[in-house]
Amino acid sequence: MGGTEIVGGAVHRVTGRWTPAVHALLRHLDDVAFAGAPRVVGFDDAGREVLTFLPSESSSRREAPTTDSALAALGRLIRAYHDAVASFQPPEGAVWRLGGEPLSGTIVCHNDINPGNVVYRGGLPYGFIDWDLAGPAPPVHDLARACILFVPLLPDDVCLAWGFHSPPDRARRLSLLRDAYGLDASIDLLAEIDALERLDLERLETLGCEGVSPYGRFLATGSAEAGERDLAWLEENRDTLAAALTD
Repeated sequence: MGGTEIVGGAVHRVTGRWTPAVHALLRHLDDVAFAGAPRVVGFDDAGREVLTFLPSESSSRREAPTTDSALAALGRLIRAYHDAVASFQPPEGAVWRLGGEPLSGTIVCHNDINPGNVVYRGGLPYGFIDWDLAGPAPPVHDLARACILFVPLLPDDVCLAWGFHSPPDRARRLSLLRDAYGLDASIDLLAEIDALERLDLERLETLGCEGVSPYGRFLATGSAEAGERDLAWLEENRDTLAAALTD
């Protein structure tokens, strides 16, 4: 979203009030040997954070691999992250960009697993970048967001614009991603996806109207309309998706 550059093979990024909490998270992931996140190097003379650079074969949403093997690997990577973060104790008074307090049933989620924040090697995802939105949330939120954006649970024309050669079999791919992650069978994934889309839309409209970056720009460029469109698509296709999840 601006203010980021690569200098000497490291990433230099602008900081925010959430940066100390995110750095504590990234240092924990380093301590427990989770390789799918950048490491904290420190700060540069301009006060920007300095992180290790995770290279990727994909530099845009259209270039992101759409194979079944990449989707399954994504599910396993999210699970590996959740296992790694389970032992993380946020520092007292931790401030997260989207707010939130650690509660029973929550972990510190990435909260922004989208095709632009996943890095690839050998056609498979191996890490996540852009941790600014990390914060307490139910673990299923990370999986639900990945389902929306990688299955993807979106209209045909959007899937084609994102690089699919033909509309994907969303029902089959949804089941594949769920199973690769290993979601507890008692969790209603479609209900969680619906709830997350509504939460995102509410947050977008609230923070966008307040002019909070980057939500103000998202609101001005049609993200609310896209959110309503995606909710409508989910409702229209819910029975087909539900059948695949119960087979």
